[in-house]
Amino acid sequence: MDTDTGPADYMLFIDSKACGIVETKQEGSNLGDVDQQSHRYAVSGTRFIQRCAIQLPFTYEATNYEIRFCYWCDLYARLRYLFHFRRPETLLYWREQEDSFNESLEDSENQPGPEGLAQEVVEQLEAALEEFRSVEEVLADTK
Repeated sequence: MDTDTGPADYMLFIDSKACGIVETKQEGSNLGDVDQQSHRYAVSGTRFIQRCAIQLPFTYEATNYEIRFCYWCDLYARLRYLFHFRRPETLLYWREQEDSFNESLEDSENQPGPEGLAQEVVEQLEAALEEFRSVEEVLADTK
């Protein structure tokens, strides 16, 4: 796929829109600086191709032995080694969660502490237990 800065080996599409770049290298190649190449393609323009964002959020670099991945919308974007390519459904989920994920990190000061979370969990478990008891009573009455 042609970009303004050269041809990318592959482009990932979700819902008919480009969302990532896959840069492949031959067996025995070192993936050292390949992430710079794939990122350059991710931020480059394309003709006649709809994009999910101005900067494509996902990049992969791969040989027949290793796969590296980066989600550039992550608050602390970094390369990660993987055993396989992510499913399109997973990438789509991450794209949809981007804003709420980043907002929750930025708003972490307003989140309840561990004690508050523990109390909330206990209350939810007690409510669920009460519902199970009422179902048990209904089932016992039908016998």
